[in-house]
Amino acid sequence: MGERSAAKQTKTANTNKSPGGSAVKPAAASAGRATASAGRAAAKPESRTALVRRARRINRELAELYPYAHPELDFENPFQLLVATVLSAQTTDLRVNQTTPALFAAYPTPCLLCV
Repeated sequence: MGERSAAKQTKTANTNKSPGGSAVKPAAASAGRATASAGRAAAKPESRTALVRRARRINRELAELYPYAHPELDFENPFQLLVATVLSAQTTDLRVNQTTPALFAAYPTPCLLCV
């Protein structure tokens, strides 16, 4: 029984109480996590191959989570997507899709939009 009470005292000593009475982990435990993340940042950068593999893994996982992910905006090229995205920040996607055909008919390229 003496060993059990010694273990209980050690456990109690390692847990601090906050003013509200709830248990708080000791600062040393959280400091250990900060040191571990700082050590990770100091590690050498990942190789190009490792970066590509990680990106592909993330892409696969996102495709599983969101199998039917597509933009609501209508566009035919990157320029139209960019303009439609900027406009969609100001109004609804429905209104952007109604407006952009006339806009892109008048200004089909970035150069024509600038003049």
